[in-house]
Amino acid sequence: MRIHTRFFVRFLITFSLGSGAILASTASGICAQKALKIVAAVNNEVITSKDIDDYCAALALRLSDVTQPPSCDDVQFRNEALERMIEDKIILAEAKKEPIDVPQSMIEDRLSKLIQSYPSREAFEASLRERGLTITSLKSTLKDKIYMQTAVENKVKAFIAVSPQEVNNFYMKNKQLFAAPNAYMFYVAESEDRSKLEIISNAVDESGIDIVQKQYKDTLFPVESGTQELLPEFAKALEHLKEGEQTIEKIDDRYYFIHLVRINPARTLSLDDARDKVAEHLRDIKFKKRFGEWVEQLKTTAVIKRYATP
Repeated sequence: MRIHTRFFVRFLITFSLGSGAILASTASGICAQKALKIVAAVNNEVITSKDIDDYCAALALRLSDVTQPPSCDDVQFRNEALERMIEDKIILAEAKKEPIDVPQSMIEDRLSKLIQSYPSREAFEASLRERGLTITSLKSTLKDKIYMQTAVENKVKAFIAVSPQEVNNFYMKNKQLFAAPNAYMFYVAESEDRSKLEIISNAVDESGIDIVQKQYKDTLFPVESGTQELLPEFAKALEHLKEGEQTIEKIDDRYYFIHLVRINPARTLSLDDARDKVAEHLRDIKFKKRFGEWVEQLKTTAVIKRYATP
């Protein structure tokens, strides 16, 4: 039996640009009962209040089971959504000027990864229906997103470089930013039957985790992770355990046996260990700056009109 990692490891399928923009779907939104109004136009393409609702629905789909998505009625969110949608339309229009090929297989792969973030295909489709989305409209959204990401790769990321000297200089001035958090080494087993896990727990008390793990090698699995990579229920359980202690927790409809072996304490990473993180951090800073400049430049040639509050 394998541990279903979806129960204890954070999993987020992100199909957004680095700016956090999400292309609104063309499906019926969950707030479609509101009166339809045109709130803006970009190069004669209108953005309606329904588009904002669809944006909210798509965001809720993306964040499902990870965090609480924003409300469709939140004024600040709707204003921010409008600005992102304006940027999306500008970027997509620019992308479609280029000879970009989007294979159907790439769209299907993105869709498959999104489906895999749900317990089952049925749960995914139910989530779509709940939010007024369809597979067809979602595929269209994914295709446009690939267009946009390719354009960003060609127009922004291709011009970003970070030198070894930049990495060294930034690390020496900002060592405190690159610390390895507490890492937990623990064993975990799952079952719908708590009594089966109590047998494992009692065996560990009597014989020790090393012996029991060999006996239950197909049931009891080792995990090494920081709490930031775990679901809150697992993180909370580990933070209340001392090395060598164990617990049985119920999460959703299953029980989990957790035995904490050791805690590797937080430490400042050496330059060699932090080099990749520093380079990634600097690339991210440069990307945001260049991306913002690129979008602002595109806006100067676009015709943008705002007619009403979203």
